Amino acid sequence: MSESSRPAEATAKRKTVDDDSTDSNAILERLFPGLSSQDLSNLSREQLIERLPYRPPASPHADNEDGDRDSQEDARSLEQLQDFPESRTAATSRPQSPSASNGVTDDINALALAPKKARSYLGVSSVVAVLRIILLLDPDSKAFTSSAAAGHNAARSGPDRDTAQGPKEPQQPPASPAEPEQLPTMWDEVPAINAYFTYVHPQIPLLDEAEFRECYMSRRRSDVRWKLLLNSVLAMGSVAASTADSKVHSVFYERARQHLGLELFAASHLETVQALVILGGMYLHYAQQPHLANCLVGATFRMATTLGLHRDYSEAGSASRPADFMHVAEIRRRTWWSLCCLDACNSNFLGRPTLGRMGPGHTAKKPESPFDSNSAMTTLLTDTIDYCEISTRMDDYLADHSVLGHSTRQELDKAFLGWLNRPSLSHPDSSGDSHAGITVARNVMRWRCQSARIFIYRPILLWYAMRREPASRISASKREAIQACRAIAAHLIEDISHSWQTLPPCVMAGWHATWLIYQTSMVPMLSLFCDSGYPDVVAASRRQIERVISTLSALENWSCTARRSLEVVTRLYNASQAYHERLQQQQQQQRQVKDGSATLPPDVAEEASRAMQIQSQEAAEGQVQGTPATNFSGSAGEEFLLGEFFDDMSWMDGLHHSVHGVGNDLAFLDYYEM
Repeated sequence: MSESSRPAEATAKRKTVDDDSTDSNAILERLFPGLSSQDLSNLSREQLIERLPYRPPASPHADNEDGDRDSQEDARSLEQLQDFPESRTAATSRPQSPSASNGVTDDINALALAPKKARSYLGVSSVVAVLRIILLLDPDSKAFTSSAAAGHNAARSGPDRDTAQGPKEPQQPPASPAEPEQLPTMWDEVPAINAYFTYVHPQIPLLDEAEFRECYMSRRRSDVRWKLLLNSVLAMGSVAASTADSKVHSVFYERARQHLGLELFAASHLETVQALVILGGMYLHYAQQPHLANCLVGATFRMATTLGLHRDYSEAGSASRPADFMHVAEIRRRTWWSLCCLDACNSNFLGRPTLGRMGPGHTAKKPESPFDSNSAMTTLLTDTIDYCEISTRMDDYLADHSVLGHSTRQELDKAFLGWLNRPSLSHPDSSGDSHAGITVARNVMRWRCQSARIFIYRPILLWYAMRREPASRISASKREAIQACRAIAAHLIEDISHSWQTLPPCVMAGWHATWLIYQTSMVPMLSLFCDSGYPDVVAASRRQIERVISTLSALENWSCTARRSLEVVTRLYNASQAYHERLQQQQQQQRQVKDGSATLPPDVAEEASRAMQIQSQEAAEGQVQGTPATNFSGSAGEEFLLGEFFDDMSWMDGLHHSVHGVGNDLAFLDYYEM
């Protein structure tokens, strides 16, 4: 190489190095805006991840690692299970159903007779979707459930009446005239405040307990903001302090509601946000008004951002402020993150967009200092925030696509498992264990995380049940997803049944236990119908459903929806028992025809012979014997999907309505906005 070419080569190398350095700096600036390489060099991997700005997850449409017809085709199969809500103008003038305060208006769990038309948009994760697939697999369950309802009603007048196989229907006491409860006094307020800070505050530690109690005891405030906040605390405290049949909380809510006018939103204030978080994020969900709660939380987010709660401010920029800056900053952080966490937990599994619950521009730090001298409570809140960040990713995926691809499922499940295995949850410190509310909150968050893992995989189970393909004919990744869904559901049912009353029972544990175990029960319930030809699956599913039934029976005093949930689960279980009996009879008739030992009427024998030929043909093609094939094309499938199934199921509360069998008067459905 000549001497003249060496400077040119050196210049080219320097240019390449400079270009690489420029590219590296550009990448660092994009990943860590405002931070130099020197700032980042001494940070650990976890600290670097913490400083990454949030980015919306990539669309699961890009997940092409499933290997079998991909998730887009699967999602199209499940989309027919979704109803879009239709508004009816006449509904706005109707009075509210008398059952609305008794736990039957939850269309997510289909406890309100599961109407023909949805009252709100729900993805395929709703119980209604599972019920529609059960009807598709066993149309006779419609008539069975109606007759079971009539038999259940007759059982109240005839105690020896038993018309169905399986567990007996839960017995309900005859309705008696309700005696008006005495209005709460100051003597009821102090226990309610105590219960609030014992059981509610650990889940949403957004108040300064000492400051709140001092303000309450001094009686020095009577302004609107204080009245709203006080009665919000008393409403949730009354829930935590009593059993499910108490209605004292509704008195405090009515007092708070008097201050919930439009003018409230004209002037933002931290105490107003705190009160709205308690009402919209917790109380209204307990009172079975999820739609109102959802709208109120949306308005609360806007007010919170008006106050800048989504931002963090450096201590250096507050030199003119008093010395308690860190205390105020901590209250703001706790309020913001309590709002985010409640919205995330209440929105899980609805299939709705998260509307930027967490995103760029939200720079509020996680809580740092335990100003209430309880480090376990601060740790629990940070753990909850971390869970909600993962679940928000899951919600974004499911809102975009009903079925997740294999790699997306694996990534989310790995993240949830990592959260479950962190030391603060698997080996909590002794100081936290002595606090009943923290133990309850930990249990609830563990249940929620396991439930989220189920919903990663449950769409695959729904797809499998609809397609009616044997497990041998679907991909290995989908078989693994179905097995994982069932295994996690079995584990969660056992966990809830054992841990919900490890401490003295309370509504804050019973309320969440009922909701989550009922949702989880739909996995073994669907398995009883879609895998009736697999004895091991059927046996395991029956054990799980029977455990759910016994747990819901024990929860009746601690959840306002436990009785209705128990009724629905029991009737569906009885329907599955009858379904299996019919299958066994059909198989026996087919064996008799095959052996030539049948003494059946000619038409029955001909039908049995034809069914046996069809079944043999399906078996030769790889179909599973004992489970009917289902065709979803054309108007027949639509008729099943959108038919009158729910109108005749008569899942009504015996304390308010009477059932007269098939064709009963369902005029009370006009109370609902459908």
